[in-house]
Amino acid sequence: MGKEILLVQSKAGLWENLGIRPPEGLLTIAAIPYNRGYNVKIVDLRLAKDWRAEMKMHLEKGPLFVATSCMTGPQIAYALELSKFVKQHDKSIPVIWGGVHATFNPHQTLENENIDVVVIDEGDLTFLELIEKFGTGQSLRDVLGIGYKENGKIIINPRRPLIEDLDSLPDLPYELIDIKKYYGFDLENGGGSIALSTSRGCPFKCNFCYDTKMYGNTWRGYSVKRTMEIIKNMVDKFGIRNIFFQDDNFATNLKRFKDIVYAILNENLDIKWGSLGIRLDTLKVLDDAFLRDLAKAGCVNMDSGIESGSDRILKMIKKGITVQEVIDINKKMGKHSFKAKYTFIV
Repeated sequence: MGKEILLVQSKAGLWENLGIRPPEGLLTIAAIPYNRGYNVKIVDLRLAKDWRAEMKMHLEKGPLFVATSCMTGPQIAYALELSKFVKQHDKSIPVIWGGVHATFNPHQTLENENIDVVVIDEGDLTFLELIEKFGTGQSLRDVLGIGYKENGKIIINPRRPLIEDLDSLPDLPYELIDIKKYYGFDLENGGGSIALSTSRGCPFKCNFCYDTKMYGNTWRGYSVKRTMEIIKNMVDKFGIRNIFFQDDNFATNLKRFKDIVYAILNENLDIKWGSLGIRLDTLKVLDDAFLRDLAKAGCVNMDSGIESGSDRILKMIKKGITVQEVIDINKKMGKHSFKAKYTFIV
């Protein structure tokens, strides 16, 4: 329906050496408009042999706008290169940035001459409004959760409330990408692999983490029922056998976490899976009986943030754990078959 709405995943530099996971952020903001019949396209420059040629092909169709997501770090350079390329082709095509960097630095981002709008915080509903506004030529003045430029002046609108009920959102439109070109988990279990998020945010207050600003120390998750529907869709429709849950804190709600584990067991799903985020103080309260069931459910890998080997630093960054607890929990996990991965801030 109508002009192309072009969502572009820019290159990420060295991060690509760790694996190319599906552009979940873009799929997330695409879900509602795609579900309503808008002409949404996703271009992933990490996969393109000649990204300029691919972008030119889409730009010549005169898209409604070009939107990209960017995290703070080396990806900024690639996203800026993309934005400049769009404007050199046609200055009238609006360029929109979303993601962590735009949320944390909206003024700085908009100071760049090639960026017209930033989306702050969650973009699900904001993105739909932007499509409607640009499609009808209306002012952006009343769109919550954005920053934009008007007559050379940067305007930051009020923030949009976070979405409370994730189950109310449509499924991610994986048909917009070639899912076979991505991998989210390094396992030999046959079938493909993918990274999934089943929740947003984290209630803990580690003062180095983006969650404290992005989500205000809140946590919201899909229901167990909806989570299982997502997992089974990956297995049945796309042949996925390896799943990497990339939630910031997969086991925030311990009852929900256990219910998901036992639902995977009861459904007898032939999958292997791991978790990007599970806190050590959560692992501390899980007994050996549940950890054995966890392994039976296909869990083979758990990542935990330790951040530092210094109690002084751990206290300073409000991590909520001690070095001795790290040692004790590691010994406890060593009785089981999981791969334990610990991340540190250097």
